[in-house]
Amino acid sequence: MIGCGAAGSCFAGYLRKGGADITLVDKYKAHMDKVAEDGLEFIIYPDTHYHLNGIKTAYTADDIGIMDIVIFVTKATQLDAAVMSAMPCIGPDTVVASLINGLGNDEILLRHFPANRILCGSGALGTEQRGPGCGRWHGQFQLIDNAKKIRFTGCGLFQQPFPVQGHIGGE
Repeated sequence: MIGCGAAGSCFAGYLRKGGADITLVDKYKAHMDKVAEDGLEFIIYPDTHYHLNGIKTAYTADDIGIMDIVIFVTKATQLDAAVMSAMPCIGPDTVVASLINGLGNDEILLRHFPANRILCGSGALGTEQRGPGCGRWHGQFQLIDNAKKIRFTGCGLFQQPFPVQGHIGGE
């Protein structure tokens, strides 16, 4: 996962809670160090707490190896630079995903990758980073497939079929 602020921490929490082997990449050293040393405190509003260990962290993608999927959760204005900085961990079969709020992220990814390797959507969610090593989820997430206007609710979005061949969100 490239970008691990509030939203990135929450997505990472759900993925790790589900058993995913995950590496977080972010320049926020205090957060990456805290997660690496003590794990991620993941809070689902109002009072469900998880302490998740086994999450790898890095300040850059330079030495983490080639990933199966790279998920971008940066600010929309940072996506193009984030893609360039993530290239060391993106191989010829790596799927790239943008879970960044806003429109136009698909166009940025298409400048770098073929459509059949892209997952792209935008969502509405409430998250908070309560300090290094902690992400708090404030409600339900809706992923909107911009190509088909399909809504996936909850965090089951990674468990649902999401075809990426042909065009973004296409079959």
